[in-house]
Amino acid sequence: MELLNKTIDQYLELISADNETAAGGSTLAVSAAMGSHLVIMYCNISMGKKSIRKNSANYYLLEECREKAKILGDDFRRFIERDVEVVKRYFEHRDEDTAKELTLIPFMTAQRAKELLRVIEKVKGQGYNPLEPDLMAGAHHAQNALYGSLINVHQNLDLIKDKNFYRMIKVEAANLEQTSKELIDKINHNEVTAYDG
Repeated sequence: MELLNKTIDQYLELISADNETAAGGSTLAVSAAMGSHLVIMYCNISMGKKSIRKNSANYYLLEECREKAKILGDDFRRFIERDVEVVKRYFEHRDEDTAKELTLIPFMTAQRAKELLRVIEKVKGQGYNPLEPDLMAGAHHAQNALYGSLINVHQNLDLIKDKNFYRMIKVEAANLEQTSKELIDKINHNEVTAYDG
């Protein structure tokens, strides 16, 4: 299924259909992908500003962060498609291997969302100031994808009979959640949350 070739309207219709196709895992990867593309936009526009081009350290930092966000965006795009395929396969066969993959996709989405948050922390305040709210929107997309994906992981673990796999993912997911909280707090510190003009 070429999910990424669908329009937004078609994708929304697919999500709300009465069959198991695009589900939570896919939509969380979409949210993370939107976050990564907001980071790319922030970096691209900032790099085009004369004042930033004059500051080579800032310029190269923005360039590095843009490239990292592109790689993460490509990962999220793959997870969007893969989640739909695996959900469909699981409801057809309900086998252990597919249940494991169904658990690993949101787990990897959460891992990559944390990496995106690290990129955002690094680049925050280094670009074109009027775009900081857009960067923060990207951070919120990544944060939502991270926490939503971890909820998905915990739910899907109930399908797993392999105790070693279950324990390993449960511990790693808990660690990922814990280590992400401090990172999110750093990013959100001094965030402008409202315009009162």
